Amino acid sequence: VKDRHPTVAIGLDLDEDGTGPDALPDVVRSALFRIAQEATSNAIEHGKASRVHVRLGLPTGVGPIELEIRDNGSGLPWGDAQPDFAALADDGHFGLVGMYERVAAIGGVLTLAHGGLDESGARIHVSLPDVRRPPQARRRWRL
Repeated sequence: VKDRHPTVAIGLDLDEDGTGPDALPDVVRSALFRIAQEATSNAIEHGKASRVHVRLGLPTGVGPIELEIRDNGSGLPWGDAQPDFAALADDGHFGLVGMYERVAAIGGVLTLAHGGLDESGARIHVSLPDVRRPPQARRRWRL
């Protein structure tokens, strides 16, 4: 996105997920990346945003994984109500439908709302249960 829109300021605030058992599964990592990519593209191309901020929060204890994309663009055309994704698909808005389907596939909830950066623009929020495997306890065997 930054290559096509070099004047747009894109901020990233990403918790690292590490490696091994505490890493995000590849399917979740890929879905979150594609959702952030689509939301950023939409903010710039449709909302005419000049600033976009992407935050990925990974809990250190119990809590949900959260992805939030906020922008300073023109906001959402349907107001604060959640859109009818079937109607969006019928109208050819496959990017938003794809975001919704990706979130559903990884067991999350997608919320689209006003109140992006500086209280203008859009806020895209994804919340899903922590899908990382907890470290396995070591077992000792006596023979």
